[in-house]
Amino acid sequence: MEKAEKYWSVKAAAQPGAAPRAIAFSGAINTDRLRLRRLGESDAHTITRLVSDWEVSKQTISIANPYTLNEAHKFIRNGETDWQDGTQYVLCIERRTDNCLIGTISIQIYRKWGRRYGEIGYWAGREYWGKGYTGEAIEPFLVFCRSTLGLKTIDAKVFAENEASLRLLKRAGFREVTRKTEHLPHRGGRRKVVHLRHKSK
Repeated sequence: MEKAEKYWSVKAAAQPGAAPRAIAFSGAINTDRLRLRRLGESDAHTITRLVSDWEVSKQTISIANPYTLNEAHKFIRNGETDWQDGTQYVLCIERRTDNCLIGTISIQIYRKWGRRYGEIGYWAGREYWGKGYTGEAIEPFLVFCRSTLGLKTIDAKVFAENEASLRLLKRAGFREVTRKTEHLPHRGGRRKVVHLRHKSK
């Protein structure tokens, strides 16, 4: 069984009277170098600066470019609403040594044919690429998704040319399911998307 206590300095429990998977989450998930915590309005300026870089946003399925400060505030507010509704859980990835926000990691909850599953998403600012931060964040986040949210199946989508992200996901235990071309006008038209899946043992 995965041991949440390895990472948790956090109180996470279902909220009385809220949606079935609404989680009261305070504190943080800690790794050797990182802290995963809830977003706050003070994070908006850093998010805007990092995501405004086209090299970052172009590797995501849906982040707008150009990206404005208003969009960052909307993203944070919507994240709070989604958390209460139990439809999406977003955490920021923060470096513990200087409290520097590196990026975000999230899980979107879906229900299909009576099955409940999640889809993971993440991004990191370009200056933090190649340092292993996102890979370090994924393992404890997957533990959170399973131990706290009760998810057995977690999917991911990544552009086929994003080889670094593909390697990262496969190291974390994801397995490739399909590759298909999707029409994404905001990402230059037709793009090949790889669908991966992580199932609990």
